[in-house]
Amino acid sequence: MKRLFALISVFLLLSASALALEVSPIPNGISLAWEAADGAVYYDVYIDSVFIARLNSPCLSYTVKNLLADHSYQVAVAARSKSNEDIKAWFSNAVTGSWDGEYLWVNPTKEDNRGLMKELRMVVKTVQDPKYGQYYDVSVIRDGKSYRFFPLYPLGAAVQWTKYKSESPEAEVYRKCSEMINSSSVLKPSSWRVDRIELDHDGFSFSVISKAFGIEVETVNTFSFRLEDGVCMLDYAISGDKMFMSIAFVNPEPGSGGIYTLKRIS
Repeated sequence: MKRLFALISVFLLLSASALALEVSPIPNGISLAWEAADGAVYYDVYIDSVFIARLNSPCLSYTVKNLLADHSYQVAVAARSKSNEDIKAWFSNAVTGSWDGEYLWVNPTKEDNRGLMKELRMVVKTVQDPKYGQYYDVSVIRDGKSYRFFPLYPLGAAVQWTKYKSESPEAEVYRKCSEMINSSSVLKPSSWRVDRIELDHDGFSFSVISKAFGIEVETVNTFSFRLEDGVCMLDYAISGDKMFMSIAFVNPEPGSGGIYTLKRIS
């Protein structure tokens, strides 16, 4: 690509006069800010020599998202004139942040599902998989013990029905986690299986099909990460078919829409 060779030329010609480039890591991304260059009409952003965006002056900042977590990147910003001539260049190395950490939601209401949902505590770890790339390992902390909620089974594992009362580690995790969001102390499934998984840079979702009295119901668990005033937040939403939602214990806070919003505390 001609532009990439031009960028290398810019570095050789203008490195002595390069201005400051501020680089701030964010989860799965990099926040950039730079000084104005006289005569600049455009600012082109590159990551590892790959063109990312062209910004019109006077824009002097940009956030690059959907990158790998905890990964090193070479960053460049080139200032260019109206006729697309190179004026100045900014260069830096940057390491992205991640969503890893411990998250907590504390129930401010008296509705706590028989004491099971006074709080919701989760631990998030980024995992690098050779086949599926990066994904998030999420554990639920209950009574001081960690239960890996996602993935319940290794990614790519054959779909299988698991008995609810099975003594397998996966069955124990499912029981402990499903009890927290099941408002019925009587209606419990006889078996379950993971049905669908969707991975994204800043979240994921997975659905579970469970059987109860010969009827199959679907539960969809959606995890979405976001920044709020610089703080990492995790939105956990539970959805499913009508039968499941009739017994689902969703966030009882007014105005929450039933979504649990967990704040990263460490």
